[in-house]
Formats: sequence, structure tokens, C-alpha cells
Amino acid sequence: FEKHAAMLARAPCPRSGRNKGTRATPLAIVYHGTSRSNFRAIMEGNLKVPDGRTVRHVTDDGFFGRGIYTTTDPRLAFAYAKDAIVFACLALPGRQYKATQKRDRGVPKKAGYDSHLGYEGDGAPQLVFFDTDQVLPCYLVDQRNHTRAHAALERAVKVVAEKTGNARPSDGIPKNRSGRRAMPAPG
Repeated sequence: FEKHAAMLARAPCPRSGRNKGTRATPLAIVYHGTSRSNFRAIMEGNLKVPDGRTVRHVTDDGFFGRGIYTTTDPRLAFAYAKDAIVFACLALPGRQYKATQKRDRGVPKKAGYDSHLGYEGDGAPQLVFFDTDQVLPCYLVDQRNHTRAHAALERAVKVVAEKTGNARPSDGIPKNRSGRRAMPAPG
């Protein structure tokens, strides 16, 4: 329960400029692919930002920054999963910095932003988070049941949005390079 409370406490984000005060950041549904050997640690302590010692990026040093990698496209998460099972998560992207591999490889979070948004070569969005409280793993899913988990998370996002005034649920979903919202693949 502490993970849930910590995440939702981050929903109000400070505003600057003429609109000083706070704003609610919309929730996004994201997926995180990893090895089965990491499942227990994630379930007990959440996803962790790589520190280079106890938590490391497996495939590279972080193309779009040194953080927790997720995507709104489950196909990409399944490509990173070693055991064909991924975490379906709720996330608070907040203000997103558009990162590039050339400029932002291995860097910490860009000042003034809440997360980084980068695109794979095929246009699939990758959201990079730099704080554990921004991502909440909710389900372990495989190719057969990820659409059911996505539908359940959509209902949860809608309820949270209605109860908190936390924007429209689709506001937190980044678009792929073609401008379409990244939605789950048919499963």
C-alpha cells in the first residue's frame, strides 16, 4: 500500500510562470520488460532507478537517460522480457523531455522535467522515469492476457481521473512517431 500512496502523492505537480500553483499529471499505462529473476525484487520493492552498482541497465547504459524504462507499446516490452512476461504498470509521466540517443545516452533526468520520452527506430515510445514513485507495477502479464490487464488499468485510470480531477486518462499516453496513440497490440 505504501507504493500506491507514494505514487498518488506525486500526482499534484508544481506549476511555474503565469499559472503558478499545482496541476494534476495524468496517469499513463506502461509496460516494463525484464527477466523473471527480477520479479520478486520488483514486486517487493518496486522498479528501481539504475545506480550502476546494485541496479544496472541490462542492454545498454540508457539510450534516453539513466532511469526506469517503460513503453506504452507492449510489443516493445515483450521484446525486452527474457521470459515472455512483462509488468503492466501505472505511471505519472508529468512534464516529458523529448530525449534522443545521441544527446541523452546515460544522462540523469533533464532539469525542469519529470521524465524523458524517446522513440525506438520503429517509432515505439519509451518513457524513462527517474523516481521509483512515478511507476507502479500492477500486473504481470503475458501475450495472452495483456489486453485484459490493459482494460482493467484503463478503468482504474478513469476512476482516479474522475475522483481527483486528474485530467483525461488519454492525456498521459504519448503518441508514437506517426502521431497515433500507442495502444496495445492485439493479443
